[in-house]
Amino acid sequence: MSYWQMINFTEAQLLPRFSPAVSMLNSEEIVVMGGNSFVDDEYTSLGDVMLFNTQSETFERMVQNFPGLLQFHAPGNKCAQFDADTVVALVEDEEQTKTMVVEYKKGTRVVKNLQEL
Repeated sequence: MSYWQMINFTEAQLLPRFSPAVSMLNSEEIVVMGGNSFVDDEYTSLGDVMLFNTQSETFERMVQNFPGLLQFHAPGNKCAQFDADTVVALVEDEEQTKTMVVEYKKGTRVVKNLQEL
């Protein structure tokens, strides 16, 4: 039987954001990539990757958010598990001038831009 479960966490665990790419990564983890947020009172897109472990209910940052690196948001959350421990997403860059397909593979420390559309 499936049901929703409320899980509380702090801003320190996961920066508030909207339009992230979110998908199941495997049977125990959910990936949260990018999105839009306010950082230092400035509206910006993020490029980080957070893994949420459904068993321990904890977050782990896998990719840091650094200005100048790939930063994106995923309107409509067009994101899915592609292969074992791999997620792909259709995203827009921070300026909303490029549409891209990005990939995150568990164990890596980068989000890979597979193709610009």
